[in-house]
Amino acid sequence: MRYRGQQIWTYTIFILIAIGLISRMAKTLVIAIIVLGSIFLLYKFPPNDWRAMFRSNRRKQTSRKRKHTFHVIDGKKNNDDPPPYH
Repeated sequence: MRYRGQQIWTYTIFILIAIGLISRMAKTLVIAIIVLGSIFLLYKFPPNDWRAMFRSNRRKQTSRKRKHTFHVIDGKKNNDDPPPYH
């Protein structure tokens, strides 16, 4: 009879140890998945792409395209004169 009581306590302790180990492994696994997932996302979509993505969205909404025309200004240089620095 006494042996049966010790056996129940032994099984109870082993079950509690198993539950503790499983819960600790689950927490560790969740943390590992979060860390590895964030590393993968940062590798796939680096922060520079985020900035460019946010800038392009703002520019499309707020700015207008302006067309700049370039023209030549008539100069007053005479090719016969020597350069002033010689």
